[in-house]
Amino acid sequence: MLSDATQLEQAVNVARRDAGIAELQHDGCAERVAADRAETLVGVDELIHDDLDDVLSECGVARAGENLARSDHPAPEVVDAWLASPGHASNILDAGFDRGAVACVPDGDELLCSQIFLESSDSP
Repeated sequence: MLSDATQLEQAVNVARRDAGIAELQHDGCAERVAADRAETLVGVDELIHDDLDDVLSECGVARAGENLARSDHPAPEVVDAWLASPGHASNILDAGFDRGAVACVPDGDELLCSQIFLESSDSP
């Protein structure tokens, strides 16, 4: 079963560390946005990324990204699947993203998780 949000965040940071990229710092705003996003997708057949413009102003950041998953697999397997997908991998391995968070909610027998990636407005 997909582990909790903390384990998924840790697995993403392991992948970043392995790639020589700084770990994401946990961010409360990203966690709130991720939780809202996950809740809105419960029961929806296809996970579709929504526009993230509201995240930019709400969290006061220059850029945002999102990865979504609905799974019953352990966190490292979910991250491996994300890394096998060019779009998801680009978020995980983007050195510009410096903060983020994951939130997961039950969706049937699986967990639906959203990870929000943030780039601070003051990042170089």
